[in-house]
Amino acid sequence: MRHQFPRVQSFIRQVLCCLGLLGGLLLPGQVALAGGAQYVYDELGRVVGAVTASGGAESYAYDADGNILNVAVFAAGSVAITGFSPSSGVAGTVVTLQGMGFDPVSASNTITFNGVAATVTQASATQLTVAVPAGASTGPIRVTNAGGTATSSGNFTVEAAQVAAPQITSFTPAIGVAGTTVTISGTGFMPAMAQNAVQVGGANSPLVSAAADTLAVNASASGKVSVTTPYGSAISIDDFFAVPGGVSVADVGHTGRVVPDAAPTGLSLPVSKKAAVLIFDGMAGQLLGLGISPFDSPSLGAAASIRVSLYSPAGGLVKTCDLAGPAGACDLGSMPTTGTYTLLLLNRNPGSDLNASVYLSTAIEATIGTGAPMVVATTRPGQNARHSFTVNAPSHHQLSWSGSTFASGTLNLLDANGQAIAGESSFNNSTAAAGYLDLGVLASGTYTVAISPNSGVGQMALTLTSDSTAQLVVDGPATAVSLAAGQGASYRFNNSVLNQNFGLLMGDLPAGWVRTVMSLHGPQGGLPIGVCVAGPGQESCNLGPLGIGTHVLRLAPAAGAVTGSLKLMSDLYAGVLPLNGGASTVTLVQPGQNAAYSFTAEANQPYLLHWSDLNP
Repeated sequence: MRHQFPRVQSFIRQVLCCLGLLGGLLLPGQVALAGGAQYVYDELGRVVGAVTASGGAESYAYDADGNILNVAVFAAGSVAITGFSPSSGVAGTVVTLQGMGFDPVSASNTITFNGVAATVTQASATQLTVAVPAGASTGPIRVTNAGGTATSSGNFTVEAAQVAAPQITSFTPAIGVAGTTVTISGTGFMPAMAQNAVQVGGANSPLVSAAADTLAVNASASGKVSVTTPYGSAISIDDFFAVPGGVSVADVGHTGRVVPDAAPTGLSLPVSKKAAVLIFDGMAGQLLGLGISPFDSPSLGAAASIRVSLYSPAGGLVKTCDLAGPAGACDLGSMPTTGTYTLLLLNRNPGSDLNASVYLSTAIEATIGTGAPMVVATTRPGQNARHSFTVNAPSHHQLSWSGSTFASGTLNLLDANGQAIAGESSFNNSTAAAGYLDLGVLASGTYTVAISPNSGVGQMALTLTSDSTAQLVVDGPATAVSLAAGQGASYRFNNSVLNQNFGLLMGDLPAGWVRTVMSLHGPQGGLPIGVCVAGPGQESCNLGPLGIGTHVLRLAPAAGAVTGSLKLMSDLYAGVLPLNGGASTVTLVQPGQNAAYSFTAEANQPYLLHWSDLNP
């Protein structure tokens, strides 16, 4: 029956009085006594029911905002449910019902959860204890005994039972070609295939079949096997090894993992096997190098030969290197993506065995400044180095090295995308223990010097320099030259006369000086329009005829330091030479200066020029 609103107001005033004393101290489902009445509270601390002092009962239903929607009133002696706690749970959850008119004998009370019968475990006239039955669904709770039937004003929410997360106990086979069907055994798998997600080495693997304890997938990558369901994830302890194309499973004599910067992985292939499959976990952008040191073939009694192939997590070929023993290295570069990579090591000596130690190493990374030497030292076979620098404005750079103890290796300049943009240079510990690489004019941006030793460990000193720059004044004072070893220089001068010729003198040369190569670039830039090599016995050059505009004279780097001076002089116009006339005297007071004469000639007429009295 419905209670009239005035009585609701009176009762709420009593409730508020009780809440002021007890509301903050009660737990959900507990009963408070006040003024001869019993009050029942829900999880939010709200009064959901009461047994009055007169023996009657009331229950209250609320909306989502906490407003009272309904007040149910029960006469004394009737069966009533004034509250229950908790209000939700899975099958098997113990629920306590508060009310009146219950039978103290448990078996004399019949309880249902949305129509599904449950068993009462404890009973009194005002409280029943019961477990949520299997198969129950969300809905009202109903109590029936000899005194009548009562239905809860609110629903009990039945939650889905927690399903165990998957577990992987094993899988088979452990090795196979790409696309091999792998059977995974375990527990907690979902019979519906769409509810299982399987990856091998981080790559999605399509399911073939599914059951609660087995899954079958097509595996195309190497690495750990993982299974994910709506209830959790599992990952295998062991690895699956996917054999790249061109090699059969029967050819593989060794499988294993190699870890960057960890102890080397040893492998041994018998004569009957020709391949080893190693895997490792790489991260996108990670710079890695592979070193195999030493490796040999006891059956050959000599060094072996190995082809190394790197495959991405998706199975694509990333890099191939051919190595000759007793040691070798392969610069694997930057890993294109995150995942499990596969290394295929192929013995290139048919019918021979192979022993090897394999190192996987992270590259040494640093920033190199201009001018000061930086020592680059590796500590593991196959370890590479990457030294970056930033160019703020277009300028000519060069890189020199000295004191190399590496047996051999290569040096490259890479742009921001990792592409080589300057000619590769080789270094070693004998004929190329020192040298330089002309990097050319570099635009603004970040660049990387890549040092890739071919084997073993070692060190070298690197020096990055930018061109020294200065202005040459035509027919002016000499310009001093002072360059560090491996440093170049760019000198600008302006020509205002079309087809003007110039003389260039390099003076103040130190003892032991060998030679300097100078290239002349016109106003348009680009390739040189002239080259001058100045050395002992040749300290000057002729430049021209030149067009109008600004020209650049560049001194190429030398292995050692260069000092001296440069003086640029326009040709001296000495006048007209008379035909068959007297001698003309010319006097040049500037070392390196040239003189020019003009004369009138007839077509196809031979002429003879004679000079005499030449003195320095």
